Amino acid sequence: MAYKWQEGLRPVWVRWVDSMGRGHWSNKDDIKEDFVSRRNMECYSAGFLLDNNEDSVVIIQSIGFSEYANTLKIPKVAIKEMRFLQFKGRK
Repeated sequence: MAYKWQEGLRPVWVRWVDSMGRGHWSNKDDIKEDFVSRRNMECYSAGFLLDNNEDSVVIIQSIGFSEYANTLKIPKVAIKEMRFLQFKGRK
């Protein structure tokens, strides 16, 4: 039995690389220490796939009775891996 909110939404897990930024004045050595020497930030997100196009994926991370929240748009160039999930147990 599928609930109304599930129609067309598949559960998905995404491994992706985030961007970094700084909004204040810094000297060059501090910037090198914080940005150049660090590895990229790898992120993991799960939710329900709303859209998958050539540029990005959009996932909804929270679902209520008739509304959605915590929506995330990830550019395809940042995605390292994406898997569709299956629920086990009661339906």
